[in-house]
Amino acid sequence: MKIHPTFNVSYLRPYVEDPEDPDRHKIKKAPPEVHNQIEDEIEKTLDHRVLGMHKKNRRTEFLIQWKGKPEADATWEKGNSL
Repeated sequence: MKIHPTFNVSYLRPYVEDPEDPDRHKIKKAPPEVHNQIEDEIEKTLDHRVLGMHKKNRRTEFLIQWKGKPEADATWEKGNSL
């Protein structure tokens, strides 16, 4: 079943502010973005792979073992992010 995003104007009602609402004067905005990445050191590169069939979509990823972590915790990282 598809829902059509239009409706008749007869369904509209004017907005009535609730004077009892304690949040009526608060400004609602998105929380700030936190860019707080911890930079781990690379111990060694275990493997690499090339993804994407076409030249414009092709990217290389590397399997990275992080310093002080076991090989089981290695992660695939994009080549341009290293």
